[in-house]
Amino acid sequence: HAALALTANPNRDSSEILREWIVENQLPSDLQILLEKSPELILRLRYLDVWKVLKNQTWMPSENWFRDDNFVPGACAKIANTVVEENVADLLRSERALASAMARNHLLEADSLPVCEHTDFIIESYQWACHFAEWTEKMWDDLLNHAPLSRAQCRALIEARLDEDPLPPLSVMD
Repeated sequence: HAALALTANPNRDSSEILREWIVENQLPSDLQILLEKSPELILRLRYLDVWKVLKNQTWMPSENWFRDDNFVPGACAKIANTVVEENVADLLRSERALASAMARNHLLEADSLPVCEHTDFIIESYQWACHFAEWTEKMWDDLLNHAPLSRAQCRALIEARLDEDPLPPLSVMD
């Protein structure tokens, strides 16, 4: 829908296009507010501001700690070790706590939407995002508590966490 709308008029407002799509698909109008703020949640789940600042990383502000449904143990170890060495582990912890709080808030909003044809999909999507946020918050806390880490040690910690609390379809990259 958006591609066609922007092809017809590249200057159209994204909120207007989203509102039109929501009406056409008979979705709750309150969904628009949630969807419009979801990109910030996605960025918060994926990227690490502390790392971006520490390494002045514009192009890779996450060191690819998570890629294609896989945790990358070498990148996770590098981040954990650097953050601990630079004495900013609490900043990373607070950043992950913020991501979890945002995800919980989004889930509460999704749960409060009126029922529609896609209610299950909407709620399950935000449940997964919340689980991912809380899961990775615990993972980072564990990694930071064990730093300095080798790649192998990091891999073992992440695999143990996945064994204890699976997060399908996620796994650890070789």
